[in-house]
Amino acid sequence: MQNIFRTYSGEGWNPDYVQAAALKEFRSDLSADDVEVTGETFYVAGYDGPSVRHFDRHHEIWIAKP
Repeated sequence: MQNIFRTYSGEGWNPDYVQAAALKEFRSDLSADDVEVTGETFYVAGYDGPSVRHFDRHHEIWIAKP
């Protein structure tokens, strides 16, 4: 399985609205670039230790490529 991913920063474990906005923008950009993505499944990964400031945290959204 291949994945397409995008990184974004944000607060700790993102509130749902931050994650939803990042996912919507990601899907829109993929569509504009004619990248076909099927299904609604996606994965979110959050990184960085507790000493990192909340707004500097590193997150990724992964979408499986058909």
